[in-house]
Amino acid sequence: MSIYPTHQYKGLTGSLKAICKEVNADYNLVFNRMKRGASIEQAIETPLQTTQQYTYKGFTGTLGEICSKFDKDYFLVSKRMRDCNWGIEKAIETPVNRS
Repeated sequence: MSIYPTHQYKGLTGSLKAICKEVNADYNLVFNRMKRGASIEQAIETPLQTTQQYTYKGFTGTLGEICSKFDKDYFLVSKRMRDCNWGIEKAIETPVNRS
């Protein structure tokens, strides 16, 4: 008897890891989506959203496009938004503390 729950997806039955391997899906992504309440179908079939759009000073684009247009360091802005949970305005406009 397995300690892992059995899942069913499009005629496949097995552990989540086995199903992800069979359908070439990222196990960690699928697992985390299901942990947040998605069905196995939603977790596997929802495409990654890699082109999130932001608006800054009236310009809408990807984070890379905005950083390029306003001559800002993409990696610094991205890190501030991800690690500090800052909005785009604060991430771009807060000066770098060089102490």
